[in-house]
Amino acid sequence: MRVRFLQPKPVDESFAKQPTTPPHARIISTAISLAFFLIPVRAMTVGFDWYAFAEPFEQLPGAIMTAVYDVFVLTLLAGASCAVLWRWHDRPRVVRGVCIGFPIMAVLMLLAGMINVEVVRMLGGPFNYRWLYYSDLFSTADGSHAMFASLRMGSVLLGTGMCAGMLVLAFALRKFWPLLSAYVAPRTQYAAALPLLGFYLFFSHWFLATQKWDANKLSNPVTAFLASLVTSYDAPALMTMRTSISPDDVKAAVDRPKDAPRTDTTVIRPTDAKVKNVLVFVMESVAAEYLETYGGKYPVTPTLNKYRDRSVIFKDVYAHAPATNMSLVSILCSAYPWVSYQTLTQEHPDVPLDSLSKHLKARSNYRTSFFASGDLVYQGAGKFLSHRSFDLVQDYHDRLQNAGQASFTSRWKFLNGTDDLATADSLIAWLNSGDANQPFFAMMWTLSTHYPYYFADKLIDFKTGEESQNRYLNALKHGDEALGRILAALEARGQLDSTLVVVVGDHGEAFGRHNQWGHGTQLYEENLKVPFVLINPKLFRGETRTVIGGLVDLAPTVLDVLGESKVPGSWQGRSLFDPARSNRVYFCAPWSDFLFGYRDGEKKLVYNATKNVFELFNLNNDPLETKNLAGAGEQSSFIKTGQEYMAAWVQYQNKFYDRAFRAPPETTAPQSEPPQAVLESGQ
Repeated sequence: MRVRFLQPKPVDESFAKQPTTPPHARIISTAISLAFFLIPVRAMTVGFDWYAFAEPFEQLPGAIMTAVYDVFVLTLLAGASCAVLWRWHDRPRVVRGVCIGFPIMAVLMLLAGMINVEVVRMLGGPFNYRWLYYSDLFSTADGSHAMFASLRMGSVLLGTGMCAGMLVLAFALRKFWPLLSAYVAPRTQYAAALPLLGFYLFFSHWFLATQKWDANKLSNPVTAFLASLVTSYDAPALMTMRTSISPDDVKAAVDRPKDAPRTDTTVIRPTDAKVKNVLVFVMESVAAEYLETYGGKYPVTPTLNKYRDRSVIFKDVYAHAPATNMSLVSILCSAYPWVSYQTLTQEHPDVPLDSLSKHLKARSNYRTSFFASGDLVYQGAGKFLSHRSFDLVQDYHDRLQNAGQASFTSRWKFLNGTDDLATADSLIAWLNSGDANQPFFAMMWTLSTHYPYYFADKLIDFKTGEESQNRYLNALKHGDEALGRILAALEARGQLDSTLVVVVGDHGEAFGRHNQWGHGTQLYEENLKVPFVLINPKLFRGETRTVIGGLVDLAPTVLDVLGESKVPGSWQGRSLFDPARSNRVYFCAPWSDFLFGYRDGEKKLVYNATKNVFELFNLNNDPLETKNLAGAGEQSSFIKTGQEYMAAWVQYQNKFYDRAFRAPPETTAPQSEPPQAVLESGQ
């Protein structure tokens, strides 16, 4: 038997000798692919739309140049990776790590750029350390919940598709590399590509700088955040500049001249008016312009309309910063904000500032309570309130739910809180549990109108053309309903005549005007001007006052209505009924850029200390702040004087808080009424 051995087929040596892609080519291929995808992402961030890529000769060059700083960062990273490969080319683990790590970095960089599109739209600039602090991500989930609320399935699919497309294109370029190298020597490739890259980087930077494009929209999100870790502690020039202006507007009572003339209040008190109780109802993220009594065009405040003939409204009252916890300090303690991206409630919760609650309890043994629909863990608000002589401080953690009232956490997954109606019921239960003859001071802080604007019932279509604003208006109407429930309870108890009800916003909310959304980024009217309404059937008859004031004036105004002329020494505000008060108010926003502002009469000045840019508006002629007068030569004197006023305020605030921080801290006042016992007794 013969055995046949199969002859092996000859090896195709041409296949075996096919060139492989060198490691550095993998890096460069991925970098080119990433740059290709970063250009449209950056164009969207700046404000281009997809039509820019359909008009290659008109808008495409500008769209490509906007990505220059992303490409610059990418060039540095790719160059560093190639340098590592060249230096340690004989170490397989190093080579493998770089070749795997760089594509992962590219995916993360592309995702950061896509997220930055929405971040810039909301914040006006890239996410920085000051915003990380502001969000308080490590203490509460509100910041992350708000972020996830912005995600849409379309955005998730787009992000996934772009990352996949970037990797596919990088793979294709990597496979194309050997073919290119067969015809063009690598040195020739680099000799042609590097000068072109250098020209693009230089020319694009020069063009964007000379055209004064907004740097906040052009900055690479990663490098901007890293840079903010260093620059967050830089002191604005206002804190040290010389000024001849005296800070008399903002001096605490203890610092005012002893011989300063006292003025009589203009509060008219009928002989049968016996106002002793105080209820402060704070509407979260509510600008004055959305209320019908302030000219709002949407029917969202029927309760305030109903009580209009028993109230007085102040048309020009401002938050001093577009931030909740800064407003909390101003409302309770009559203090302007600590001029810092840091928050007083977080860093110094026991700061010895006299509060309205403490003063009323010490004066006449008031029952005191604070009810929040949201989470008082945020930025240390609960700790701060524990030092303000409240018998009861309650947020959504403590609240029992009445039948049919669910928490946000079960019906709206993006916020930690309770329905404002449930919070109102908790306050009413607390009122019913006490002695009707003992005066009370109570505060309620709503949540429905905080982004992403919770509303559980069927939405009313207010024809705004914008989904989030429509949801916001429904939430505002819901908060107004909660106010109505409390006022009805006071009437049923026969206490409305003896109660001063203060309705106020903690700051505003923007929906696209001045190219901004939310509230914390700018100092425009939609960010700061808030409703300020006093309700009492015995004292008010539907008056309107145009005095200019701020939340710092709330506590002195309350004492004025109660018949007190002397205020605690640490209070900086003055009664809105005081005819001798100045017509100036101050504000700041230290998160995206360091912004300062003040209003004096009809003029409002905003100073961007980060960019050294001024904006000046005449609010009588231009209430929507569309015409910047800062470039007009005749306004230079007002701008110079205004800058000195702001410097005097900022420098006084630094001294004011330095003194407060050195003083002995406030002790924590124990709650005299357990939350659950109070609610059960009320039910």
